[in-house]
This record gives sequence, structure tokens and C-alpha cells, in this order.
Amino acid sequence: MFAERPAAEMFVTHLLGIRQELGFLLLAYSVMPDHVHLVIVPSDVRLPKIMQIIKGRFARAYNKLHGQIGKLWQGRYYETVVRDEDALTRRIAYVEENPVVAGIVAEPNEYPFSSAAPGARVDLAAYLEPG
Repeated sequence: MFAERPAAEMFVTHLLGIRQELGFLLLAYSVMPDHVHLVIVPSDVRLPKIMQIIKGRFARAYNKLHGQIGKLWQGRYYETVVRDEDALTRRIAYVEENPVVAGIVAEPNEYPFSSAAPGARVDLAAYLEPG
């Protein structure tokens, strides 16, 4: 589904809006042709609810746009707890290198549907600031 540029753009737009609404931190993302990688720090809203809202709102908007109904997502998402800054750095690199590993682009910053893209709006700097 995300192989279509409008679908990937729509997902990023929904993701950024939901981030603003729910107050979670978005540290990295990559919208691949058939899946999504996210590195987020939940807010008062727990991760399962955040994922339910992200997946549900996008599915409804996508289905409405395409005049269809039905499931778009796998039933379960996979999560990994990141416990230190080194692990976070590795996880972000994994997410942002995913389009390179998949052979879509030569460099992470060439992929427009990723936090590595120029101008991508993420909260990493604010998250890492001491204080």
C-alpha cells in the first residue's frame, strides 16, 4: 500500500498529526512500501493505544480515499524496548537505513518518507537535550 507515494505521504501526515494530538515523541520513522518502522516515546497515552489510533485512523482514511473497506494492517505490531542511548542510536540507524538495505535509495537522506529526509520533523534533539 505504501508503494504509492500518496499513501506514504498520507501516512506521514496522519502520524505527525496524531503525535501532536497525543503528545508522544517521534524519534525516527521510515514508511517502507509494505510496512512502517517507528521509534517513539509514549506520553500519558500508552503504546498500544497510540498504535491503535495510528493504524485505525490511517486505515479509515486510506479506505475512504480508495472507496473500499477492510483491514490494511497485520493484527499485531512488534515492539522493542530501548534502554540506553547506544541502543537508541542503533535502532534509529536501523530504521533510517531500511530504505538503503531494501535497495530503494543509495543514501538514507534520499528517502522522502523517513526521518532521515531533509526537513523531517522529529523530536530526537529535544529528547536528547539534558535537562
